Amino acid sequence: NKVTLGELQKNHSKFPLLEIVKNVFKSISISVDDKEPVIVWEREYYESLFDFLGTVNRSTLQNYFGFHILLNIGPLTSESFRNLEHELQKAVTGAAKPKERWVKCINDLQKYTTFALGRIYVGKMFTPKAKEEAETFVKALKETFHGLIKEKTWVDNETRDNALKKVETMTPKIGYADWLMNDSYLEEQYKYVKMFEPDTPYVKVSANLLENLGLMRLTHLHTSYNKTTEWRAGPAAVRAFYYPGNNDITFLAGILQPPFYKYGLPLSVNMGGIGMVIGHEVTHAFDDKGSQFNAEGELLNWWTNDTRTAYKKLKECFIDQYGSINESQTCLPLNALNTQGEDVADNGGLLGAYLTYKRLAEDSEKYPDLALPGLENFTSDQMFFISNAVVWCNSMLTPAMRHRIQYNPHSPTKYRTLVPMSNMPAFSKAFTCRNG
Repeated sequence: NKVTLGELQKNHSKFPLLEIVKNVFKSISISVDDKEPVIVWEREYYESLFDFLGTVNRSTLQNYFGFHILLNIGPLTSESFRNLEHELQKAVTGAAKPKERWVKCINDLQKYTTFALGRIYVGKMFTPKAKEEAETFVKALKETFHGLIKEKTWVDNETRDNALKKVETMTPKIGYADWLMNDSYLEEQYKYVKMFEPDTPYVKVSANLLENLGLMRLTHLHTSYNKTTEWRAGPAAVRAFYYPGNNDITFLAGILQPPFYKYGLPLSVNMGGIGMVIGHEVTHAFDDKGSQFNAEGELLNWWTNDTRTAYKKLKECFIDQYGSINESQTCLPLNALNTQGEDVADNGGLLGAYLTYKRLAEDSEKYPDLALPGLENFTSDQMFFISNAVVWCNSMLTPAMRHRIQYNPHSPTKYRTLVPMSNMPAFSKAFTCRNG
């Protein structure tokens, strides 16, 4: 839905949208007029929002924004406010104790100075050899999915050709951006940060750092997207993601660490961990959301109706399977309609990782069949699945589990492990148990 600001303003004359946008960009000396093109992702939502904002009284808006500002900056001001915040989190997640102060400080640094902190993190925690091997794994997983797409009989030739192109042109981002080691480029990311005195209140420091983040985002207007230099998160974050608008996959240095990955561990262990994560993100290129974007990242329907219908039938199988499970801790049924995209990616990721592991393991000179001390009784195939289970092993309080089932797009980690494995004959063979 590409329109101009002028067209939006004309359709919603009661709300001063154009004036607000002009004032926002004026702060960094960028001129915006009524001819400025914008993409409206959810047009019906924004039309309803603008209509509402044009009629609601000013004091209601002031109270709303004031409340949300207070929620964000309140915990930065005093211990009593942080205690109130903890009481709220306790009601939602069941957390008995608040996070320690140093944890909060690190989280704030990660939020406000993500790339500066990432520079330190990469220097201490991420080696060039690890980056090189991770790049090899991503390339190998892409080759595996290239083969899987060719084999799928429910995909017609037209859709298959476009899907193959999408895998081939998918851009990997591994560890960190190259410019992170460039001092001048890194400093440019914080050009709106002011000098502080040792006694400057923490809330004031945080507000300015947050302001810098917002202003730096605004500077990207009227510039072309650069796949190489623009990263959507800092390297210290334990994250991996696929972005359909650019057809790129990112695996940050923070997730290229144990238990997901460690340079020098056996191939089976690393592929059961980070290999599955890589496969998971590649699969997202073809789920409900990713499949709406073509190889160039354009919002375009490139699936034929027949292939789309066949995919929906397969998706329904996962919805039925996960939806029939009652989570043992809360006795709630899994929210399969909400999690189906991630469930598909979990199953596709584990299968892709296993096939890649078996193919790479054929090169026994490069990837010798090694056993970990104390785990010599397990075969390499068993270690692949054990490694995957370790990645998702955790424990949650009942309120947090209930909240996850209701709102999180991922299934509880127990079922991110058990269900994909039960769907793989290779797992049954490895542990000599019945299928399913």
